[in-house]
Amino acid sequence: MREFSSFGRFAEHLELLSLQGAEVVRDIAKAKIGYYQDASGGFPAWAPLAASTEAEKRRLGAPPNAPLLRHGELYASIEYQAEFEPLEGNAVVGTPSEIAVYQELGTPTIPPRPVFGPAGFESRETIALEASETVVAWISGKPWLPAISR
Repeated sequence: MREFSSFGRFAEHLELLSLQGAEVVRDIAKAKIGYYQDASGGFPAWAPLAASTEAEKRRLGAPPNAPLLRHGELYASIEYQAEFEPLEGNAVVGTPSEIAVYQELGTPTIPPRPVFGPAGFESRETIALEASETVVAWISGKPWLPAISR
């Protein structure tokens, strides 16, 4: 059984779960690229691409009828990172792409096609299950394998 010298050390160890949660959110966000999305968690369904956008994608040799997917740059740019300081760790999922901001929030000429908000919403049950199974296993002394990697 894993032993901790204090509740603070146990809490620090639990922060590692945020890494696994961030991985789940990242993977769900990436899976949305190229596929029309239904409304989710208060985020709108994706509007069809404009005919002019589809024409431009055809001209560039990008896949048709695949929103947010031209050549895979946005998909490849979605990552997560974590920073841990005692009892103040956090994990962030995102991209340095400015295009993602316009797509997530929309503009006067582009309807919103959110990726990150719905990914966070849709991952909440998986992350909560992983956290609860982990805590129960650690407290009870049972062997633990992350549910996400099973």
